[in-house]
Amino acid sequence: MNYIKAKYLKNGVPAGASYNFKSEEDLKVGDIVTVGGNAKMIVTEITDDSFAKVYGEDKVKSVVKVVEPVQAASEEQMIRTSCYENAKTDELIGLAKGNICQLMTIAIYDSDEHIEKHFGGEFALLGVIKSYVELLEKLQVIKESEE
Repeated sequence: MNYIKAKYLKNGVPAGASYNFKSEEDLKVGDIVTVGGNAKMIVTEITDDSFAKVYGEDKVKSVVKVVEPVQAASEEQMIRTSCYENAKTDELIGLAKGNICQLMTIAIYDSDEHIEKHFGGEFALLGVIKSYVELLEKLQVIKESEE
């Protein structure tokens, strides 16, 4: 028996929390699975049987691998997920810029202990900032295509 965590797909994009499942099949991260042919999910993590031991094997639902191809979400769909799916591009750009400014302030003024505790170190914090800069660049391309 194999144990996994998976997220449900909303418009082809992983959404919400990860849930524990089991499967007779060998699965890997990124595989698409389903419970009884209903909603599709994507495997986010391969785990051990500790969840089943704690809550009982009968409480863990079984999944099967989906063999049909699933259309990947476009980059714009991936950006517009979660609570921001109805936000205007300008609003998303403003949020990204605000987060970059806040993270830069943390990088400059906060203690090494704070950065280590919340980000895992200075290089990890720089990685987060870089990710927001890349997101901002993608949002600006989307905005240009809307005009």
